[in-house]
Amino acid sequence: MHLTCIGAARARIVRNASVCAAVMFALTVAPRTPAASDRPTAKMRPVPSAPIPPKTKGVFLPAPSPIAAPTPGLGRSGFKGSPAHPAPRTASSRVPARVQARTQAWHAIASDASLRTDDQGRAMLVLRSLNRSEHTVLRARDASGGFDAESLDQAAHVLRDASGNEHPIEPRLIDVVYRIQTHFGAPEIRVLSGYRSARGASSSNHGKGRAIDFIVPGVRDDEVAKVAREQGFTGVGIYPVSGFVHVDVRDKSYFWVDSSGPGKRGRIRPIFAALAAHSDARAAARGEPRVLPFGVDLGSSPPAFDATDAFPDASDTRDGNDDINDDHTHELDNDSDDSIDRDASKP
Repeated sequence: MHLTCIGAARARIVRNASVCAAVMFALTVAPRTPAASDRPTAKMRPVPSAPIPPKTKGVFLPAPSPIAAPTPGLGRSGFKGSPAHPAPRTASSRVPARVQARTQAWHAIASDASLRTDDQGRAMLVLRSLNRSEHTVLRARDASGGFDAESLDQAAHVLRDASGNEHPIEPRLIDVVYRIQTHFGAPEIRVLSGYRSARGASSSNHGKGRAIDFIVPGVRDDEVAKVAREQGFTGVGIYPVSGFVHVDVRDKSYFWVDSSGPGKRGRIRPIFAALAAHSDARAAARGEPRVLPFGVDLGSSPPAFDATDAFPDASDTRDGNDDINDDHTHELDNDSDDSIDRDASKP
């Protein structure tokens, strides 16, 4: 009896073990039909497993991410307009399309345009007013300029202000403009502004017949300014947004850039201080004349040039630096909206 019970127990154990083995085999080998909750939907998709990061000296380090190569012409980040390297804001992006078109027209040059010469083959100065349908052609005495009284009177007439007032023009200013025209072989000088009636106590060179705002057709303004700076005893300002160059003659050179746009308050930045002093020294060595500083008696002679003179600083408004503070008002086609009005702050 005892032996029979032991045998029956062993048989039950063997049967149970066989059933467990069969169940385990079915779970591990036979395919399982996924439940509805396990199936991917449109909002839940399978995500591939991330690679296991490498292990170095017991510290897990993140696997390196691929870095996209920067796009040529963009910032170092490779993305145009990224916070670290914002896309540059060019001057043209701040100017209305109609102003850009007008500026391009000022600088355009006809394919058949050529430099006029006199009967001796010497280049002639052509001043054309963009405010009026007027121009004048002036005969120079030699390659550096030199214009007689009649020619200077003709220049003063073309360079008169918007109200029709005329003022004698400083002869050296006409010489400098002539050298710029002949340097580039340009057919003419296109004038935006010459003489402007003085406003109050302003000491603007425009109000003394010593300044001109102009364009050389077919030539970039920065190239024009470069040649003007080499003349010595000049004030040279570039207005890259409005699209012209200011040149005046003065006792001490001063160079600047005004990046403001039409109708905006001036944003003056002085440039090339050392070059200004060197240009004056070279001009003095060539015997170039210096105009009298403002407030000096016309019967006296200009003071002797001293290369060690301090260069006018940002607060110095002597020697015509009020040109930088003066309103550059260019009335075009009697349209006040198209004028280039500038209430520039002091440099």
